[in-house]
Amino acid sequence: MRAAGWAGARIESDIPIATQMWVVRNEAAEDLPGVLTALAEMGYQGVEFADVYFGYEIADIRMMLDDNGLEVAGNHINLESLLGDALAPTIELHETLGANNLIVRSLRREQHDSKDAVLRFSEQLNQITEQLEPHGMRTGFHNHAEIFERHDGEMAWNILADNTHEDVILQLDTGNAMQSSVEVDAAELVRRNPGRTITTHIKPFSRENEAAYIGQDELDWPTILDLMNTVGGTEWYIIEYEIEGTPPLQALAENLALFKDLV
Repeated sequence: MRAAGWAGARIESDIPIATQMWVVRNEAAEDLPGVLTALAEMGYQGVEFADVYFGYEIADIRMMLDDNGLEVAGNHINLESLLGDALAPTIELHETLGANNLIVRSLRREQHDSKDAVLRFSEQLNQITEQLEPHGMRTGFHNHAEIFERHDGEMAWNILADNTHEDVILQLDTGNAMQSSVEVDAAELVRRNPGRTITTHIKPFSRENEAAYIGQDELDWPTILDLMNTVGGTEWYIIEYEIEGTPPLQALAENLALFKDLV
């Protein structure tokens, strides 16, 4: 099922396309060089890591990326890696890797289950932003479904947006957003917070067909992509697809082809 208005729609965009290495973690654990080569040959321009390096030294991974013409769209890391004495080695690692976008991948329940908790997390991100700025790096947060719950009538995601520095990345995961227990409009999330959707996870969502690919699902991709190009400040599209039973590399190749039909 395609979203209304999808047919024939095409968004002109020169935003580069990456994928999340977590999608191919099992394959990369067996043959990281081969996986990176395969992704580059498919047409991916970059990868986003998930703080997993498959037994390789960071400098060696950087060489593999360079050999395949791949850039690093970012890295998903734990908040604790950005705090206190842990920050300096985290910066050093990312300087070697060539990653400038350090994304907090998730929070514990107590870190977002009230407005005060979200405000405390917002302040942590602001402080981290100040510390990363001299190194040409940014931090941000990757959404899961629960961050769209309301506190005192306000969506936690918007509380975070309103109380963090404009350089803090609001990494929208379209599929995760639609799995929220409350109604979420992915396009409106981009429109409401201009310049903040700097990197975004392009993940399909369908209630009728869980295995639907990008453009064959229920999301209004023309509107979402148009807003990312004109309002969101998007610098990286990051395709993510994880459905049991579908070979990851095959799924990434097929979703990339469909996504390129849109952009």
